[in-house]
Amino acid sequence: MFATVMANAFANAYQEISIRLTVEPSQKAAAYFTDQLNVLREKFEIAQKKLTDYQNEVGIVDADTRLDIETRRLNDLSTQLIIAQAELMGTDPEVINRSGETSAVAKNSMISNLKLSLAQAESKFSDVSQKLGPNHPSYVGAKAEVEKLRTELNKYIRNTMHTAIGQEAEIRAALEEQKTKVLSLNRARNELHILFKEAEGAQQAYDNAMLRLNQTTLEGQANLSSVSILDPAKIPEKPHSPKLFLNMILSVILGALLGLGAGLIAEMVDHRVRSPEDLVDVFKVPVLGVIQKETSKRKRLQLNWPRLIR
Repeated sequence: MFATVMANAFANAYQEISIRLTVEPSQKAAAYFTDQLNVLREKFEIAQKKLTDYQNEVGIVDADTRLDIETRRLNDLSTQLIIAQAELMGTDPEVINRSGETSAVAKNSMISNLKLSLAQAESKFSDVSQKLGPNHPSYVGAKAEVEKLRTELNKYIRNTMHTAIGQEAEIRAALEEQKTKVLSLNRARNELHILFKEAEGAQQAYDNAMLRLNQTTLEGQANLSSVSILDPAKIPEKPHSPKLFLNMILSVILGALLGLGAGLIAEMVDHRVRSPEDLVDVFKVPVLGVIQKETSKRKRLQLNWPRLIR
């Protein structure tokens, strides 16, 4: 009964120690993670506030989308500037004289009409100059009309050139402004990306700490041990020892053997002559006679064993 009580007590104590070894470190870890969670929450709030303030300052909601739109506008302005420069080259009188019509001139309907009228007037003037002299009124009128149309045509070409120059300068200024804006957005995007990473890292650290806190809190509140007692100690119905029947049989056998052995040892140790046969065995001579004397009524048990055995 004592052994049963002690064995069960040791097993229960081992279970309690196992629970304590699991629960107490979890409780200490939960307290540590609670403190760290407050610190991480403050860091996350600071990072989030910095990100929000910077977004409000630069006016960027989605860095990628905003940047794509501004870059597309920059590309469009670059294309418009190339077209405007080409049109500006087409409005140069020297270029017009060498290569004929250009895109800017061809697009202007007034210039086209004036050129058509000028061509007709020149054709008419050519016919008149072949038939009439320089002093003829028709000749003078046709020549004046040609000069008038050429003057108007040059005037409209110059106006078109000034318009193209102004448009090219306006597009160039818009392009420079857009380029500065895109570069500023690039810097803002980089800074915003850094703030996003800081806020994301702070949030991830906070989430990990929250997860570990929940886990350690559950482990600290659980009273479950990883050790289970499969078979508790019980008092046996019958003792394992001593086995009386077997012990009695063994004691009888061992007692008989020990008795025989003790008797043999005693006879072997005693060297006295007890019978005539001993003399014959020792001295190898015949016995001539035996004198018997009784000292008491009790006779000693004589063992007439050969001396060699004794």
